[in-house]
Amino acid sequence: MLTEEDLIYRKTRIGASDAGAIMHENKWCTPLKLWKQKNKLIPPDPVTPKMQKGIDFEPEARDAFIQLTGIKVKPRRIEHPTIPYMFATYDGITDCEGCLVEIKSVSFDSSTLAKAKNNEVVSMHYAQVQHQIEVPKVKPKESYYWVYDYDNKNGFLVEVKPNRAYIDELLKKEAEFYKCLMDWIEPEYTIKDYEQRNDPEWLDCAERYQSAKKSLSLYEEEVEGYRKKLIALSGGSNSMGGGITLSKGLRKGAIPYASIPEVKALDLEKHRKSPTEYWRVS
Repeated sequence: MLTEEDLIYRKTRIGASDAGAIMHENKWCTPLKLWKQKNKLIPPDPVTPKMQKGIDFEPEARDAFIQLTGIKVKPRRIEHPTIPYMFATYDGITDCEGCLVEIKSVSFDSSTLAKAKNNEVVSMHYAQVQHQIEVPKVKPKESYYWVYDYDNKNGFLVEVKPNRAYIDELLKKEAEFYKCLMDWIEPEYTIKDYEQRNDPEWLDCAERYQSAKKSLSLYEEEVEGYRKKLIALSGGSNSMGGGITLSKGLRKGAIPYASIPEVKALDLEKHRKSPTEYWRVS
């Protein structure tokens, strides 16, 4: 169970359990949902009874792994040596960091167990293990995925090899996500971030909105055309007539804050106001 200290630590960092969402492999969590959770805009997912049971059986599952393999591992958190926001909390890793294991404690009828029987890894867990492989300074020589059946007290062990191409893509996407996190920019929406609506009232309103917007666009184009013609007819002079007043003015130039060295040196984040809600229709 994560403590309040753990939650604070994870808020501005990326752990192995985040990798599946960032790589679009987690069917329950998207990059946007993860971003909102880390920024405390929505609460973390509740721990279900099944999840709690998996947590409770983790020590037993780890002991079973040690007994099966003879490899002594223990839980540990490690931070990446050069990427400050990247870390991993291991269910089991040797003191020399030469071997790691990701443990999933499940019931006998779990689909995760069924995949492990076929020497397969659930896609979001695969992202998790590849993240774990990357974190230690000395990369592990052995990486395992241990799915433990707590009902029957046995399990299935899958060796996971480092996938350099996948890890490179993972690092790229995690860096992009971290930038979004630090800059308060929402990650790109996915189809999973929308509630699909097919009720008649919604569909009727959506159709009417699109029709009205199309009409508005045509009128806006017509208005802009007449505006340009009036400016041309004015000959550069302030003019009025027919209920129209046309005048020319000047606006102040914009200040390029981002390129000013003195501004770059300031910590402007402490002056940022609370986020405001807005709606975008597209």
